[in-house]
Amino acid sequence: MKRLTALLLCLMLMLSGFALAEGLPEYTGDMIKLSDEPITLKMFCTYDSTRYMFSDFSEVPSMKRMAELTNVNIEFIHPTAGSEKEQLNLLLSSGDLPDIIYYDWNSFNATPDQLYEDGLIIDVAPYLEQYAPNTNKLIAQNPQIAKDITTDSGLMPGFYQMQFSEVLKNTYGYILRADWLEQVGKSTPVTLDDWYDVLCAFRDNDMNGNGDPSDEYPLTTGLFTNNEDCKAMEAFYGAWGKNWQMYVTPDKHMAYGAYDEDYKEYLLLMRKWIEEGLIDPDFATNDKTQQDAKFLNSQAGALRSGLGAGFGTFIAGLGGEQYIAGAVTPVMNAGDTSYNFSGRSAGVTSSAAFITTSCKTPELAVMWLDMLYGGDGMMLANYGIEGEAYNMVDGYPTLVEYITRNPDGKSINVALAEFSMGCSSFPFWNDTGVREQRMLSYPVQRQIGLEMANMSNDGCVPRISLTADETTEYASIISEVQTYVQEMTLAFLLGEADIESGFEDYMQTLKDLGVEDAIAIQDAALQRYYAR
Repeated sequence: MKRLTALLLCLMLMLSGFALAEGLPEYTGDMIKLSDEPITLKMFCTYDSTRYMFSDFSEVPSMKRMAELTNVNIEFIHPTAGSEKEQLNLLLSSGDLPDIIYYDWNSFNATPDQLYEDGLIIDVAPYLEQYAPNTNKLIAQNPQIAKDITTDSGLMPGFYQMQFSEVLKNTYGYILRADWLEQVGKSTPVTLDDWYDVLCAFRDNDMNGNGDPSDEYPLTTGLFTNNEDCKAMEAFYGAWGKNWQMYVTPDKHMAYGAYDEDYKEYLLLMRKWIEEGLIDPDFATNDKTQQDAKFLNSQAGALRSGLGAGFGTFIAGLGGEQYIAGAVTPVMNAGDTSYNFSGRSAGVTSSAAFITTSCKTPELAVMWLDMLYGGDGMMLANYGIEGEAYNMVDGYPTLVEYITRNPDGKSINVALAEFSMGCSSFPFWNDTGVREQRMLSYPVQRQIGLEMANMSNDGCVPRISLTADETTEYASIISEVQTYVQEMTLAFLLGEADIESGFEDYMQTLKDLGVEDAIAIQDAALQRYYAR
């Protein structure tokens, strides 16, 4: 009944929009004036105030220029940082919806199908052929996109942020002090044994030369934080080809790494390294600020970091790229495949713009959004205004030096944010060129990026979707499972629980909590994804 109601609502909106649709100009994907009179669309959209100096996205020069050229003004509704989900829930329950909602839907408590069945969003698929030529072109060029932006039921709920780049498909890895490696005569570590050798050398040679080797931590890290930069120790489990959470096995089924027997071997090794002083003893409480400070202050020789802003910050902070070396996820034996579980198996992110059923001009909203996926609209959104933010050099849109080497010491992301949306989460084709310049501004970053590109993403969970019932059941199970895993992992690593004698009980408790049912739910969704 809910689905029928939603369909009827969409039909009514389409019928009510026929007059406007007939009056719209012919649209072929290029940026054009969409209305003779100014039109305003309201858009709920998250906002990173640490990068942008404007009060909202409408003041960004690229968005102002787009409004001038299209005659469509976007009135942005930016939720307060930290309460985005709460404010979105209130918005959806109020019934007073904006025209467009842009959000990371993986972190939301309702699936796109549920939102559609509740009559809150429309299916954009019927609009694509006539009103979204750029998006249609991308789908035709890469059929994988259609699979990733369509739910199991066939719903195409909106316009997703898309990022396709072989060089930048993996953007997290390890960063080490290159000068420390040279000082101890070691190469960048590849295998777990290499890492052990390097970390021991860092521990034993008073690397910062202050006469006190006890104030240095060979590897600094956090544990079970939400920040990918703090997951150096968790990512070591990749040497077994596994992720501690859900991952896809080589035979294309779902598994939960902390419920694998190999997790015991991993825990034993990490406990050994902790006992031997190779890992920062504050790993249980470290946040990104704390671990980064230790690296910059020569109190740590290695950590995990993002290829772009992370590596760039350390290069600038230490005084040059000669102090930096990068490493991919370690392997058991030289020549083994290096696995990355922080990348994506596809180029479609989980953030998307959904057009709500309150939008009286869905055709216009579709056209405006589609402009961000090709032509002048895509260039404006990514780079900004030509001649101000970038120039074409041998056919390549090259960001101006103010952005790439800011005279005031601003990071590339902050400087770019003065001109465009290229550094933000937004419903657009995030062009490879702007991402490369943001993340590979130093030669060492490009070199490391090429090495990271060879890591396998095959174990990353693709864009599966759960049914409403599955979502409820899975959430009730996985919450308890992950809480228990994190508590016991910490206890094992700190030596508060014995790994050898306690692992069997740990595994049994996970089974009792329903971890196998959670895996089965995820696997069923995975098989539906493959069948799309």
